[in-house]
Amino acid sequence: MTDFVSGDVVPVKSAPNVPAVENFLRRSYHSSTAVSDFVYIDGGEVIQLPTNNQNGNPTGKLVNVTLSTDMRISWTNDTVSIRSIDKGAAPNLNKQILWPSTDNQTFFAFEGEQVTTTSE
Repeated sequence: MTDFVSGDVVPVKSAPNVPAVENFLRRSYHSSTAVSDFVYIDGGEVIQLPTNNQNGNPTGKLVNVTLSTDMRISWTNDTVSIRSIDKGAAPNLNKQILWPSTDNQTFFAFEGEQVTTTSE
């Protein structure tokens, strides 16, 4: 079982799969749930614009980490701490259903689309 509270804390600007603000287009197909005092964001894709004003189409990245944010503390977009929990060899999923356990200590994932490339 993964200990979801003890992931690596990373500044939001360097969180995995987070493009620079000027390149961010959207995050899609992810799922979220609240467990205890944390919000968890799992799966999906991040779509970003080409870097350095290059011509071209937006590109997508699959997200194979679970992100969590502590809701016990006050934060802003600039000060939020995001924990990144590596999912190892778990499949990349879009549109999964997440729900907390009855004791509110963990969560479960159901269904979802397993993907190997982005939808762009």
